[in-house]
Amino acid sequence: MTWKEHEPNPNARPGPDFKAMNKAASHHGLTKAVEMRPFRETHYIQQKHGFDKIEKAAAVLPSDVDLGFSYGCPSSHKPLEEFRRSGVESKMQDLIQGRFMHDWVKDHITDSTGTVVSSKLHLVPRDTTAARGHREGAMKKLAAEVEKSSWKMNKFSNVPSKILT
Repeated sequence: MTWKEHEPNPNARPGPDFKAMNKAASHHGLTKAVEMRPFRETHYIQQKHGFDKIEKAAAVLPSDVDLGFSYGCPSSHKPLEEFRRSGVESKMQDLIQGRFMHDWVKDHITDSTGTVVSSKLHLVPRDTTAARGHREGAMKKLAAEVEKSSWKMNKFSNVPSKILT
């Protein structure tokens, strides 16, 4: 037995592209199956593969054309809008920690009427009935543990403790 590599047929053509032909037929106003066969025979579109698939050239980046082009602004430069808004020099730590995002959210939170509400940012959670019950049960259990004396064996119950507790 010998191993043979697959050799594609050089005369083979790709099959028909039914999606493209159906789309073209709908642009011509053909919507019935009976009308499709004659249209496909007169407007044959074959599947694209290999280099035929490439329709557009790759997008050209500004840095490809101009070697001096840089994205964003240098960290030593402070934008004018930031200086107008805050009046302080920005630090990289503030940018990384999201200080500017939190400032923006604080300035733009609105209520149902559309007015800016900055004072309602922090709402204190209220206790539920279940939370109050859990808290009372825990307090009772802690109080019972404090009142309970340390355990001693019965034969030593009349002997006084040598350690002050």
